Amino acid sequence: MTHDFMTVMSRRTFYIGLLLAVIASAILRAVYALHLGPPVRGDEAVNAIMAGRILRGEDAPLFLYGVNYLSSLEGWAAAGWWRLFGESDFGFRILPLAANVLAVLAGGVLVRRLFGPGVGLVSAWILAVPPYPYFHLTSIAIGGYPEGLLLGLLLWRRFLDLSEMERGGSPVPARAYAGFALLVGLAWWVYPMVLGFLAPMGLVWLRHPEGIGSPRFPYRFLIRTWEAVRSPGYATALRILQAVNVINAVFLVWVAATGGARFTAAGIPVRLDDGASLLAYAVILNCAI
Repeated sequence: MTHDFMTVMSRRTFYIGLLLAVIASAILRAVYALHLGPPVRGDEAVNAIMAGRILRGEDAPLFLYGVNYLSSLEGWAAAGWWRLFGESDFGFRILPLAANVLAVLAGGVLVRRLFGPGVGLVSAWILAVPPYPYFHLTSIAIGGYPEGLLLGLLLWRRFLDLSEMERGGSPVPARAYAGFALLVGLAWWVYPMVLGFLAPMGLVWLRHPEGIGSPRFPYRFLIRTWEAVRSPGYATALRILQAVNVINAVFLVWVAATGGARFTAAGIPVRLDDGASLLAYAVILNCAI
């Protein structure tokens, strides 16, 4: 009897190999971040400027300056690190570093679930030690690429969880669907190309309905999400949030249209590149919840 490494592997061996991949990724990313030096590449330099303004309380952006489809998450993370540990080039890149390391873990576990332990372990090591162009571009803070990868992997894991719950026939809590919808909204804000993860889910629904419970799973998914929004435990809070988003969107569209791109809420400076950006963001968030 032959031993197929790609499909036959003990749980202990897989997780030891995965742990080593995570450690290798953390060491390589940390060493590289320490030796990268100041952020001189255009997009990263803009991100650093934004982080500095957040740190000084001069701004509170939702999007990366000049790029209204990428979130300001990396800037906020850098500002928070600088506040706690002082300004540094390493601290500026802490979020991409952490997202890449966590993606190794999430990717290995997800692929193991889909294709077996051997494929999962190889995939984890490819993520841990990728080709240099990919390694470099995902090590610098230029708008959320590694964070989008991590969130996409988490979306797929949650998608599989929900499909297995449906297939098991037991009632799936409405909050499970609401949580998935909120995760989609967060991922879309962080990095819109997360669509590359969402589209295959739709193909799975269309081509392999038996693999995720039943042909009615997509329909039930939408119904459950709608029920979550309307359920007594969520309706009030979610509708208030929706109302606030719409009001903010209309207000900032008016602010941008009248020539003022800044305002202060509760003493905190808030800024958007333009009102249309917040309107788009509000629509996405409202759809998600």
